[in-house]
Amino acid sequence: MRVLYLAATAATILFPLGIMPASALTMKECSVKYQAAKDADTLNGMNWTAFRKAECGSDTADTGDAGAATVEKAAFVSFKECGARYQEAKRNNELNGRGWDEYRTAECGHTLDKKEASADTAASNPAEAPAGVTFPTEIAADFKDETPSKARMHSCLKQYHANKEAGTLSGLRWIQKGGGYYSLCSKRLKATQPA
Repeated sequence: MRVLYLAATAATILFPLGIMPASALTMKECSVKYQAAKDADTLNGMNWTAFRKAECGSDTADTGDAGAATVEKAAFVSFKECGARYQEAKRNNELNGRGWDEYRTAECGHTLDKKEASADTAASNPAEAPAGVTFPTEIAADFKDETPSKARMHSCLKQYHANKEAGTLSGLRWIQKGGGYYSLCSKRLKATQPA
């Protein structure tokens, strides 16, 4: 343990002096540095992932081009909408040699990493519905005799189909990560029903 502490201390001292660049740290060295900071109680609330990004450098080597270092992500667009945009760009010869994967990551905010994509989807689908989506304000008369939960579900489903036929869902699905139509609709109807 003492050897690890000394190694971590040496890395901590040498890193600010510029002797050891951030990208030169291996995962093992970064782990030692993290444990030392954890023992010294200097993490300031950072978890392992945040510490690794801040203190151990990126996984890619620096190219020296500061302008290319920060790439702004495009706003997330559904696959259907992105596919339509891709086909339009293809018809207009605006792809500049890019394929589907390159286009959707650059123009639609998609990622090729499934974990990162699901996180992006959850972040881009907050508990608010897209503009143009309508919800029932009360339980439909057809379903008044059902239990409250079934009445809410059937009323929401009826309005969902109406929105779908009108084309006003704007990519919102019945059930999706981060809150789909059913979740949003059910919450609204619960708020209007007497307890």
